[in-house]
Amino acid sequence: MAIKENHRGNGLAKVLMEEIEQLAFKEGIETIDLFVSDSNLAALNLYESMGFCTERRYMKKVL
Repeated sequence: MAIKENHRGNGLAKVLMEEIEQLAFKEGIETIDLFVSDSNLAALNLYESMGFCTERRYMKKVL
C-alpha cells in the first residue's frame, strides 16, 4: 500500500489499515504480515502504533 505524497499526513493510511484489519477479521484471517523499509519511519511508526511488531528482518546484498 502506498499513499500519494500530496495525501500523506492526514491519517488516510491509518484509516485504510483499520479497514483492512476489520475485513480480515470478518474473513477469519488471524494474522496480517507486512513488509516495510527500515528507512520508512512514518510507516514504521504507524504500524507500531497499531500494534504491529518486528518479527524477523529481511536482508539482501547487491553484488
